[in-house]
Amino acid sequence: MTDSAIGRRIGEGLLRRAVLTLAGAIVLAGCQTSHYPEIQQTGSLRAFRDTDRHPILVEPGEVQLQLDVPGFTRGLAPRQVNQLRAFLEDYRSLGDGELVVTVPSGTANEAAAVAAVTDVRNQITESRIAKTAVRYVPYRGAGAGTEPPILIAFERYFARPSECGVWPRNIAHEPYNKPFANFGCAGQNNLAAMVADPRDLVRARPLTNGDAARRFEVFDQYRLGRVTSADRSSEESASVSEVK
Repeated sequence: MTDSAIGRRIGEGLLRRAVLTLAGAIVLAGCQTSHYPEIQQTGSLRAFRDTDRHPILVEPGEVQLQLDVPGFTRGLAPRQVNQLRAFLEDYRSLGDGELVVTVPSGTANEAAAVAAVTDVRNQITESRIAKTAVRYVPYRGAGAGTEPPILIAFERYFARPSECGVWPRNIAHEPYNKPFANFGCAGQNNLAAMVADPRDLVRARPLTNGDAARRFEVFDQYRLGRVTSADRSSEESASVSEVK
């Protein structure tokens, strides 16, 4: 066999191998497109985490407290004071931005509103809210003869999860071992309902300073070979088997 014949055979073999490789790639691509819709055009798999399938949307919204001030009153009732204290505590822990107090002016209950606003100011001061964070706005309500309430409002963030109950296919038949569509939805909804501050889902809180005195005390106990943990009461020291 001449050198040219040998060269032709080698070239034909390389060409045949290239064609087979290309055909195999086309077949695999067709299988991926039909059986694996999660594979994107880039060829990378989408994440299967429940946080990606059922994200929690954190968005701002306004909360408002309405305090009725009839014209015959001269200040807030005890029940209203308790409501206001709880509302101001929510503002301190969850509020974002300023606290807006809208006060009736030029209405039939203007005198009562002025007296009630004095109580509102006192409660704001007792709640240790900075004066610069509070804005007072007058309004006339529906007319001069009406008795509109005092409105106190602020913006906070809410955690809104996705809806559950999505069952597009029979989960008993899953040849590709993929998580079903509703997987993790209940956990995400529970997290959204239990989180103290929805802002914690999108950014971390700043670290607080450590207890230097406690740290040095523990280190001194360690150097002396003593127990470094805090003492526990008899109730805290009970084992699991003793708890009834």
